[in-house]
Amino acid sequence: MSDQSSDLSFEALQRRKLSLEIQNLQRPYWQRAAYLAALIPIILSVTGLAAGWATGFFKRERAERLARIEELARREEDLRKVVQLLEAQKTRLQMEHDEAEGQLEATKVQLREMKIQKHRAFIVLGQIPEVLTALHSQLLTSGKTDKIADLEAYEETIEAFLAKHSPYHEGTSANE
Repeated sequence: MSDQSSDLSFEALQRRKLSLEIQNLQRPYWQRAAYLAALIPIILSVTGLAAGWATGFFKRERAERLARIEELARREEDLRKVVQLLEAQKTRLQMEHDEAEGQLEATKVQLREMKIQKHRAFIVLGQIPEVLTALHSQLLTSGKTDKIADLEAYEETIEAFLAKHSPYHEGTSANE
């Protein structure tokens, strides 16, 4: 009997389930739970949009964004000006650098020339005793006693000696 009573209760439960499903299907679609579950988020979203529009939230957000865009555009323009100034300064500094390098090279050339002149002077100074000896012997042999004549003779003697012995003497060469 217990098998028969459980079979009857199982059949009764199945019939009850079928009657509820039929009853649910007979309802209009907008009263069904699945439809309402899908409709509630849509209704809440539309309500939120309407509230945002009514309170001016979207206008305020748009105005703030436009103001931010304008501020960024001003900052961009300011930065462009700064970049232009820095580029001009870079160009000026590059020109100054190039000019300073040119001056440095010119100074190096002058220094080399001064070293050469110093070297020439040492060569000539090393030969002065010979020049003085030659001058003294020429003055003694010429017999001139006038001071002006002595100076002229001295100058001629030095020029002749330098022309003969110094490769650095200007105006004449050691080969003449």
